[in-house]
Amino acid sequence: MVLDVLLLGLLVTSGGPLGTWLGMRYGLSRRVLGRVLAFGAGALIAAVSIELAFESAGS
Repeated sequence: MVLDVLLLGLLVTSGGPLGTWLGMRYGLSRRVLGRVLAFGAGALIAAVSIELAFESAGS
């Protein structure tokens, strides 16, 4: 269970730093960089939604 949470946390938080690093390192186009950052934002929204669903189901 703890490993699952750790991996989900790493996946969720990887989009922002990964997009920043890729943009600085390789000078990607705005389109590609936007897609990487959009993935990070979507994963974050999904994680918050899942957390809220579990909290409401447990109450």
